[in-house]
Amino acid sequence: GSAPVTEILLRTTRRCNQACPFCSAPDRTDCDPAVVRDAILSAGGLFPGATLTMTGGEPTLRPSFPAELALALDQPALHQIQIQTNAVAFARDLDPAAWQASPRLAFFVSLHAVDAAIYDACTGTRGQLDTALRGIRRLIAAEHAVTLNTVVSSLNLAHLPALTEALPALIDGSRRVDLHFSSLICHEGSPDAPRFLVRYTELAPALEHAAALAAERGVLVQSLRSSTHASVPPCVLHPSLRSRDPHRATASPEETGFEDPSRPWTKAASCRLCVESPWCLGVPAPYARRFGLSELTPIAEGECCTS
Repeated sequence: GSAPVTEILLRTTRRCNQACPFCSAPDRTDCDPAVVRDAILSAGGLFPGATLTMTGGEPTLRPSFPAELALALDQPALHQIQIQTNAVAFARDLDPAAWQASPRLAFFVSLHAVDAAIYDACTGTRGQLDTALRGIRRLIAAEHAVTLNTVVSSLNLAHLPALTEALPALIDGSRRVDLHFSSLICHEGSPDAPRFLVRYTELAPALEHAAALAAERGVLVQSLRSSTHASVPPCVLHPSLRSRDPHRATASPEETGFEDPSRPWTKAASCRLCVESPWCLGVPAPYARRFGLSELTPIAEGECCTS
């Protein structure tokens, strides 16, 4: 099978030009440029072959962002540099063509809706959808690899079919674009996030349907298990979609336990019997408090397509 991917998250800023009510970014101040520089220089030596993901907030808001990206691309020990962004800055403030397209550079772009009103609700903004789409098109025109990340919540669940059906026209049918789905993490810094949770028994079929619609239209959909901490548990997915992705979480006792509400994630006691337990965090603690753990059922050997 494929070896797991090591991803380093470099959270450079909390500042953002959007205000998603389910944001998973911790509440912290901007990193000093010298601290970011040291982190970039150290990353490859500590984790050779890793993917370095520059995130925020919105990392493109930092005046030092172009220099930080250039420095990261200069580190040969890093396999790839990924920028997590909403693409708004690439519509006018930053020219994507300033960076040469390369397999080592990728953009992970949030796009939670293609309907203006739903996009506004998901991002806490007014009228930014067209700007974000323009930024996405400019990234594609510069021949960069682009992954569109849709965080699925009660705000956009019913919109998923329309979003996936609209994508080919919106992105000019580009085959350089992947579609990625994330579920809510419910970080403690976003106390309102649990209000937007969707039961996995509703969420999983909606994701599977949207993925099938996108595939029919020639849009590549990443594994529904590739979102690490923002993936749904594999047991709620159809067995054909349970393949273990190289980009996956590893359950650690600091993050998750069994029937333990004190940790950020929790699993049912029966999950001890699941063949996928080492790679499953369970559910966010706020999800467990709201919906319980009855949806979690152990997967036996042979019931899961492993990578």
